[in-house]
Amino acid sequence: ISLYSYGNTLSLKTLSSLLKEFKIRVLGSLSLELCYTALGRLNAVIDAREKARIVDFAAGKIILEETGGVFSNLNGEPIEASLKDAKKGFSLIAADTPIFYKNLLNVIKKL
Repeated sequence: ISLYSYGNTLSLKTLSSLLKEFKIRVLGSLSLELCYTALGRLNAVIDAREKARIVDFAAGKIILEETGGVFSNLNGEPIEASLKDAKKGFSLIAADTPIFYKNLLNVIKKL
């Protein structure tokens, strides 16, 4: 998975658990990583910084959802935003399949 966590809202316990259970990579581009998730090259993307702007992930979100992937905030709620919200920051979780998404979200919520 790709995990953006510096200056994050995730606890150290959660981060430690994710690092033990998953292989972590960061490429530096949310839209690219969401496209890689849509292609199956990554299983998931988590951005816990509350700094991701709609312009950083909108295109990748559409592509991921078109391929059956799932995208939400860290509470499992849909992210509803428009370009009017371009300065607002979000945290997000996205996965290639609904099953992997649920498992990953459970790991985050348990800790």
